[in-house]
Amino acid sequence: MENVLVRAPWTPAEEHKLRNRLNQVRRNGETPLVVCHPMSRWQTKLWPEAKFARLAAEMVERLQATVVFTGSAEDRDEIEAVLHEASDSGIYNWAGTTNLRELAYLCKRATVVISTDSGPMHLAAVLGTPVVALFGPTAPWRTGPYGHMHRVLRMERDCSPCFQRNCETVECMTAIEVDDVFRAVVEQLDKE
Repeated sequence: MENVLVRAPWTPAEEHKLRNRLNQVRRNGETPLVVCHPMSRWQTKLWPEAKFARLAAEMVERLQATVVFTGSAEDRDEIEAVLHEASDSGIYNWAGTTNLRELAYLCKRATVVISTDSGPMHLAAVLGTPVVALFGPTAPWRTGPYGHMHRVLRMERDCSPCFQRNCETVECMTAIEVDDVFRAVVEQLDKE
């Protein structure tokens, strides 16, 4: 597979701003910086908020990670509910506070990015950041993160991939367990 060369899209001013912002929230530069992008335009691609909350709390507690959630301004309240449920310091809601170039810088600086099947998942992958991608109604062999360094989590179900935007059970996503995602994150961190 050929390498994809990407020029840094962020400006020096954006890099300076984000570097300062990260320095304010990171416990220290040696611990993992985990970026979580839990959102998607499809409801069927979403992993349960309670599971994202538990995962974030475990990463802070067990890995001493700094966890930054991203999304659009419209996602801010939903992500705030995740953080409220996690109720742990070291977890931050940056939804709606970065432009696309700043999000790229944040993904590049991350130790690992955890994401649903979304644009930010692809952005992190093309920037060379290890990704743990959560898949259900879509096919990772068609729309998964580009490259071999990433980890895709997907539960085998007869109905998946269905490519449907609506589902009564969304079992393909709800069946993904927190422990499995945590292990995948640790595997990605161990590759460093």
